[in-house]
Amino acid sequence: MKIMILTGAMGSGGVQTHIFELAKGLMARGHKIILISSGGERAKELSRLGAKCYCIHVDISKPVSVLGGALALYALMLRERPQIIHAHTRPHGLLCRLMEHLIKDPPVYVSTVHARFSTDSPIRRLPWYSSDSITVGEDLKHYLLTLSHGTLLPERIKVIPNGIDVRRFRPRKRGGQDGTLRLCFMSRLDPDCSETARLLCRIAPRICEAEKGLEIYIIGGGSELPEICELADEANRRIGRLAVRAIGSVSAPELILSRCDGFIGVSRAALEAMSCALPVILSGNEGFFGLLKSDRELCLAQGSNFCARGQRGVSEELLAKSILELCSMPLSERTALGQRMRRFVINHNSSDKMVADTERYYEKALSRKDAHGAAYLLCGYYGFGNMGDDALLLQAIERAGGSNTVALTRSPRKDSFRFGVKCADRSSPLSVIREIKRCQVLAFGGGSLLQSRTSFRSLCWYSALLMYARSQGKRVELWANGIGDFSNRLSRRLAARALRAVDRIGVRDEASAALVRELAPECAARIVKENDLALSCPAASDERAAFVLSTLKISPEERFAIVAPKGFSKIALLSPTTRKKAAEEYAALRAALRELRRRDITPVFVAMYPAQDAYVSRKLCAAYGGRMARSIGFSDLSALIARAAGVISMRYHPLLLAKHLGTRSIKIGDDPKILALTSQA
Repeated sequence: MKIMILTGAMGSGGVQTHIFELAKGLMARGHKIILISSGGERAKELSRLGAKCYCIHVDISKPVSVLGGALALYALMLRERPQIIHAHTRPHGLLCRLMEHLIKDPPVYVSTVHARFSTDSPIRRLPWYSSDSITVGEDLKHYLLTLSHGTLLPERIKVIPNGIDVRRFRPRKRGGQDGTLRLCFMSRLDPDCSETARLLCRIAPRICEAEKGLEIYIIGGGSELPEICELADEANRRIGRLAVRAIGSVSAPELILSRCDGFIGVSRAALEAMSCALPVILSGNEGFFGLLKSDRELCLAQGSNFCARGQRGVSEELLAKSILELCSMPLSERTALGQRMRRFVINHNSSDKMVADTERYYEKALSRKDAHGAAYLLCGYYGFGNMGDDALLLQAIERAGGSNTVALTRSPRKDSFRFGVKCADRSSPLSVIREIKRCQVLAFGGGSLLQSRTSFRSLCWYSALLMYARSQGKRVELWANGIGDFSNRLSRRLAARALRAVDRIGVRDEASAALVRELAPECAARIVKENDLALSCPAASDERAAFVLSTLKISPEERFAIVAPKGFSKIALLSPTTRKKAAEEYAALRAALRELRRRDITPVFVAMYPAQDAYVSRKLCAAYGGRMARSIGFSDLSALIARAAGVISMRYHPLLLAKHLGTRSIKIGDDPKILALTSQA
């Protein structure tokens, strides 16, 4: 692959090191790298290794700079013709989004988010991220989902943590035979990341009084270095010896780490120390985690890319307590803890793994663009923001496989970006007819489309699509559909006629299969029973599940249940009979919530269809002391249900997942697709 990487200055910071390791690893795997940056030592080194390096400086606050950068990038892309363009900064991300519209056959655009950004100017609020996005931590994935306001799908955001060269950062024979215990703090010493260094200087006299042989190294350069040096000198005067050493920047940090017995800091520097088999105290400007000891703590720390974001703020007392805890550990225990740190880095954060994961992500993104096969037109209740239907469309696209797949959705422009395929307006008859004429296969990708419960007009529309596609000589398929129910004889006759036009009738339950055999006996041979497409959506990783639970403030020991209420967008238009039925269903839901409270189980509310369910979910959450799960996707829901004590739902897909995963469930409502599920309560 020919890969163009865009970033700012290539100095010695954590982000720059990440990009350097990625580019170096990709070149070692035979890929061609084109680096667009503002220059720097890392860029020169990549050039010596064989990468093509160009210098384009973009200042996002200056429109002239942005315009000049866009013109230069446009010319380079036409000359180099990369297959992948990977942006690591917002300004370059904006340029890449612009190139997608200017270039006839644009490369696949991938963006990586390394940190949270402020949005204090209108230009910074422009969408700079790609639908194929990478983040280096689970918290940044959550941030990106919140920032996108539903534009991005959680399933298309890949978390690929920082990669550490475990061959360079490895355990070496350390000192300590003289009774000296050495701790190291390593970071840029700028205002946004130097608070822990200040606190170390302030608490050093108190700690050194308890630990007579303690030495503290402060490594890093930046605008705050002179002040840190003064604080270190003051601490040494109070201690009476050279205990705190503010060394500044170093070119070989692994050699400093090889002399130390423990580390204090965050992010990449913490991972490098872990790779050197050092126990680590996570402490930074964005939060304080303390001494990492258990596998659970490592997974939680991984969620913020070892930056302790979202944790309590650092203080002198917390920092001193953790340092004294580390110093009081026996040597054997400290050594064993360091070895656990290194094993974790090798398994989760090695540069080889980071490069391999990124390469696979590139290949998957390219496969969606370059794949060839039958032209599928996918039809369903797509584009309304329903979590279950979003999962159905994702899996239907995977099943169709071809780059010429088209989906009929409510918001074609937005959904084309979200799902990575061409989308057409499902509400425009002319648009639908045009796409049916172009396609080879019309597929109803999941859901219950042939039914009159929603409305007879809906049944007429979907039946007309099937029969028209058949009349145009197209192959017509149903993929894991639910069939029925039908309110009258006319709707049953219409459904039977539509089913006769279908070449393959995939149904997701026996009740639907029986109804097809009843309505159109001659179609029995075309019936295929298959699992709901949403069940093909893989559950989120353990790290992602742990992060989501931590954002919900649910401890590992705490029992919780998933609750999915069903709301109504226009309740005033409901008939008296429907209102009465809804009141009975909500009474049953409240009774179930009271039982959860009695059993000390925390309800976690999920709005499957936010446009309808969000309001009632918030109200019930406030009334029954629950938690609202926000910015999660179907894969996250699957992981939560697998860990839940139970599921209470008025929606279909949470109950389907509960049945599939063996979680106890309570179904509320008389929707046929819910009644078709076997109760496990």
